[in-house]
Amino acid sequence: MKSIVASPGRLNYVANIRHVAIISVVVLHCLLAVPGPNALINIALVQALKFGTISFFVIGGYLFGRQNPHDSETYLRRRLTTLLSPWAFWAVVYLLFSLMRDASFEGVPVVHPPAPAYLLAKARWLLFETGYWFVPNFFVTQCLVTILWRKKQPLWLLAAAFLFSTIYALNIYTNWTSLPNHSEALLGFLPFMLLGVLAAKNAQKVEEVARKTSWWIVGVLCAGPFLAGVLEGWFLHVHEGLDLGASMNTLRLSNQLYSLAVLFGLYKLFLTRPRWKLDGRQLTYGVHLVHQPILEAVAILPFSYYFANYTLVYTFASHWMPGVVAHLLTWGVFSGTTYAASTMLATLIARSHWSGLIGIRTRQVPRQAITARLESEAGPAPAQH
Repeated sequence: MKSIVASPGRLNYVANIRHVAIISVVVLHCLLAVPGPNALINIALVQALKFGTISFFVIGGYLFGRQNPHDSETYLRRRLTTLLSPWAFWAVVYLLFSLMRDASFEGVPVVHPPAPAYLLAKARWLLFETGYWFVPNFFVTQCLVTILWRKKQPLWLLAAAFLFSTIYALNIYTNWTSLPNHSEALLGFLPFMLLGVLAAKNAQKVEEVARKTSWWIVGVLCAGPFLAGVLEGWFLHVHEGLDLGASMNTLRLSNQLYSLAVLFGLYKLFLTRPRWKLDGRQLTYGVHLVHQPILEAVAILPFSYYFANYTLVYTFASHWMPGVVAHLLTWGVFSGTTYAASTMLATLIARSHWSGLIGIRTRQVPRQAITARLESEAGPAPAQH
């Protein structure tokens, strides 16, 4: 009998944070696909959702620190199987959807061999301008952490890593390099994974700080960087002329602080609410992998026109309500459809023999072990009278 087996040491609050983070990523991508007519509202909404990426890097470092693998080669080989192999499959699926969209809307031939320049452009687009930039960057960062953490100088290492992310943040304004997007910042997310490892090594102290910190302080820590992020995004979008995605670069200094503050708040929330279980442990990575092809498929349906940032839902709703409200309704329908479809598909794959396609490792579990686990979860049997 086949069963999904959770990795040891992965706690409920970690799974819950990952669940919230992936929701923010999916909804954010939907918003960027169909931005509304009001630039300030777009920027505020994007900023509110912009904590997911950095959260995943911190969580990745936290889990690495808890596992503390001694055999780095075996660990990275396992990550290659569970992380990169599923990514490659779904990246190809997404690329095929994109080619079909190009053929449908832009007249680019798919049956006949496309020009090499077009294929190279599509490959670069896939790696640096879509959500599929994340996994290769995450894997490279994890490799660096696996190697560098053995140096036993975590504070100096963390300071040097944050220097890299600061340089990337300043590069948004100075253009020192030709890599303005966070998706091309190969070392930009290293400090956040190292920070996660350091948090795991000092888990008891971090937990004490989280429990003692009042919600008022957490609110201030989140609100300050949020307002700064909105102002920074507005400046980059309106005054520097960057598009919405580029102006809301994940590595902006304001967003780095905002992401860490929201992550700390989520950690405190789920740490003090141990009974809350969002059941996102196995499906988080699956939703990440499948939501981009689903978003592409949904976009081909009547939800979205790619050459006009309006939808049939928006066109209908705008006749009955203000444009901003109509856009929020459209965004809600688009996001809800995409997330629900992604979760359903990831769940079906996780329960099938193809669960490896979303990075879930399975094994044969003896029937006696399953029965014992079910009995332990059910509690003691009622007394017989």
